[in-house]
Amino acid sequence: MTGSLPAAVDVVVVGGGPAGAATAIWCAQRGLRVVVIERARFPRHRPGETLAPGVEPLFRQLGVGDAVKRAGFTRHPGAWVTWSGPRRFDAYGADADGPWLGFQAPRDRLDHILLKAAAEAGAVVCQPSRAASPIIEDGRVVGVTTADRPITAAWVVDAGGGRHWLARRLGVPRRFASSPLIARYGYMRGSDPASDGLPEIVADESGWTWTAPIAPGLHHWTRLSFSDGDPWRVRPPQRFEGLTPLDRTRGADVTWRIV
Repeated sequence: MTGSLPAAVDVVVVGGGPAGAATAIWCAQRGLRVVVIERARFPRHRPGETLAPGVEPLFRQLGVGDAVKRAGFTRHPGAWVTWSGPRRFDAYGADADGPWLGFQAPRDRLDHILLKAAAEAGAVVCQPSRAASPIIEDGRVVGVTTADRPITAAWVVDAGGGRHWLARRLGVPRRFASSPLIARYGYMRGSDPASDGLPEIVADESGWTWTAPIAPGLHHWTRLSFSDGDPWRVRPPQRFEGLTPLDRTRGADVTWRIV
């Protein structure tokens, strides 16, 4: 934990990922008293390395542009797409300064950069810690309880992701916009002779596969299958058969939600 845990603040943020850290940075930069409650000790694994170029001005606004540059993340100008037609390259775009470049930013490193910046901006980071329940007075949320102490706040932000912590505690029904969708993903080490250093998405009759070189010799793959009979539903793509799995195949709930 950075700093002592106050009993009352302006903003409590539940979750220290990119959304929570960005919220904390923005609020702290404007003089608000902020506490971030993050249940995991960093670094920790999260999927989702590929970022579009539009995040670069956001990084600058949050004051982490230089830190992100120093991290040396792999950059890319677009992606290969095979979807309802021939394979094509979709470039992000360009301006007078050159092509727009996305990032391949491993989340363990990116999330650390952002949460560290939140603490440096003045937010109190309580980690590892859990938000146990919201504090409710006169029908509105006025804080949260933690294992350390209750904290009251003018605003409580649930940035905990797909767990929907606050909605579940308040009994707010979740609204789904698709059937249940579970994407399988993993990481491979080695040289992919078919790769030109760019990410690619390929759709087929059973689903789609995303691949991306996220660092030298390190590749990410994701498979979303709509068929239980798909032989590649939980396996790396065939083009990666000569590579070494870095870890087990994982799953992520990517069901569409309306929030």
